[in-house]
Amino acid sequence: MGNFTVFIVESLSESSLDTLRIDSKKGKVEGQFDTIKYVDKETMQIVVYIPSVEVSGYGETYEKAAEMLKFNLNEFFEYLTNLSTF
Repeated sequence: MGNFTVFIVESLSESSLDTLRIDSKKGKVEGQFDTIKYVDKETMQIVVYIPSVEVSGYGETYEKAAEMLKFNLNEFFEYLTNLSTF
């Protein structure tokens, strides 16, 4: 299980809807999500956050924050696909 591809789109149109498709037979998850990007004032870390699934990543650069976000999304999707196999 765990055939996930994550692409981060910095900004989508205001009228876009987040989507999530889970194919538990193939262990595949596809989704499109709006993200919020900001700098934490206390740590000066860049944070990339997906409100609809409450998953985030952070780092000293946008690239590091995006990398952590992708990792966290993969973990989240792995958890979701494991739930659906019971």
